[in-house]
Amino acid sequence: MVDAYCTQLYPDHYDPQRRILDFGDGYQNLQGHVAEIGEDLRKSQPKIRFFEERNPDWRRGTELPCVSVLEVPVLWKFIQKISREKLGGRQRSRKESLQTS
Repeated sequence: MVDAYCTQLYPDHYDPQRRILDFGDGYQNLQGHVAEIGEDLRKSQPKIRFFEERNPDWRRGTELPCVSVLEVPVLWKFIQKISREKLGGRQRSRKESLQTS
């Protein structure tokens, strides 16, 4: 699935052998001092180790594409969180929400 969407959306930037998106030098990248991966993280965090093994040039801005299932309950929780932040932390009850609908 990753190969299919990357090939279709980014044909000039996708490397199917490495399964990496490379938009070239000057692309947005994480600064080493902001997101450095130290030996302690490599040892203690398997997901970080996986990321760095698959995308060793991440500091240059290469991207490790991934796919995820987006389920309605997860999306709804995200929408609620953003709404609460925009409303200044006030969470409306379900009853209040239904009354204004």
